[in-house]
Amino acid sequence: MKRTLLLFLLVFAAFTVFAQTALSGKVIDIDNDKDPLPFATVQIFKDGAFYQGATTDLDGNYYFSNIDPGTYDIQVDYTGYPPTKLTGIPVKAGQTNFADVEVSGEGGVNLDVIVVKGFKVPLIEQDNTTSGQTVTSEQIRNLPTRNINQIASITAGAASADEGGAINIRGSRSNATDYYVDGVRVSSTSIPDSEIEQLQVITGGVEARYGDVTGGIISITTKGPSNTFNVNAEAETSEGLDAYGNSLVGMSVNGPILRSKKNGNSILGYRFSGRYTYREDDSPSGVPLFRAKDEVIAALEAEPIAIRNRQPFVGADFLTQDDVEAIKTRPFEASDNLNLNGKIDARLSNAIDVSLTGAFGQGSNQFTPANWRLLNAQRNPTSNNQNYRGNFRFRHRLGGSGVADGDGAAKSVIQNASYTLQFTLENIISDVSDPIHGDNFFDYGHVGTFDVDYIPVYDFRFDTTSQSLQPFQIDYREILRS
Repeated sequence: MKRTLLLFLLVFAAFTVFAQTALSGKVIDIDNDKDPLPFATVQIFKDGAFYQGATTDLDGNYYFSNIDPGTYDIQVDYTGYPPTKLTGIPVKAGQTNFADVEVSGEGGVNLDVIVVKGFKVPLIEQDNTTSGQTVTSEQIRNLPTRNINQIASITAGAASADEGGAINIRGSRSNATDYYVDGVRVSSTSIPDSEIEQLQVITGGVEARYGDVTGGIISITTKGPSNTFNVNAEAETSEGLDAYGNSLVGMSVNGPILRSKKNGNSILGYRFSGRYTYREDDSPSGVPLFRAKDEVIAALEAEPIAIRNRQPFVGADFLTQDDVEAIKTRPFEASDNLNLNGKIDARLSNAIDVSLTGAFGQGSNQFTPANWRLLNAQRNPTSNNQNYRGNFRFRHRLGGSGVADGDGAAKSVIQNASYTLQFTLENIISDVSDPIHGDNFFDYGHVGTFDVDYIPVYDFRFDTTSQSLQPFQIDYREILRS
């Protein structure tokens, strides 16, 4: 019985101290020699909605454990002081983030005034033992790329050879980089850049929770529902402007489904997004490309064998410069991608929240193997892929939010203890097919059906027994019927 109880306590402790994302700091009075303010009410807000609350201890310290990465606002309320709000605090995944709040009571209390201050990102991050970089959604929006690997490559120690190519971290192979989405390791990332709240790249000092990693970590936190209804749409195309036909269309919808009657905050919200991209040539060449003219290819397909001096030769061996033309766009190199993402968050109470996330991705990419472009581009194979992922998370903060609906009354003496249950399902399907044969596997390598007669061929040899020439079969002669 004692061993069972000890095991339970160890498992419980593992749940509560496991590499949580946290926000901590101190509330101080800048008018009184920066004295700490004990028992002040501290609330954090995300996207304008109340997220969690706590009270400061005797030394003015507050602590929020097991929160989602993202950008938060802090509001401090204390008797005799005007409410103070600190905005734009970036909370990075897997570490304790620090933000001190300075309040001032000079001039008395004016209930109609709220002091708002912008958060200044410190030059040195406390409690950060890893090397790398965290890119926020605002920074991603300002970058001239939409590819996840290309975004991650702005981190020192990470490199990607080209747009959309594999990423290498500190010289390791590309397959040594692990990807995480909302805390779960995934095999495929079909998330548009517009749906990323944070993208964290870890190049060194990898924490034990990630396991045995020989390269690096790319951890993505997706955006969640907003407290207000929002619709965002985007569209762009280069059709008519260049030969590459780069087009994109996307849309996202998010907002609340149910609101609390008491404070108006969302208790059930949603976020759905979709993006479709199409490129006629997904990797334009910087030099001219060459391909045989259409009429030349048609003639070779009709008569692939050329007879010279009664000897058969490959017809393509007799091509001249006049049979080839320079082209700007690689032919039969089109690619397209469809990405759908959805998230539903439910706040069952200030202590319990549930999140259901789903993602679907489907794409095709026609590519040129070896030296097919000159004569065989029309038969370029197509790489098809499809993936879907579902994730369910249940999170329980023991002791609730630390405050009762923001009124400053503590609900429980237990704070900063929590556990999370998470379940994920992921499936990936991929194949490569010929544009004509498709899934008809028995058509590959099939030249045709022939009606052939096999006629025996005889020769003669001298039989020493009979002392005469005797016929014997040496081969078959194949005769193809017309």
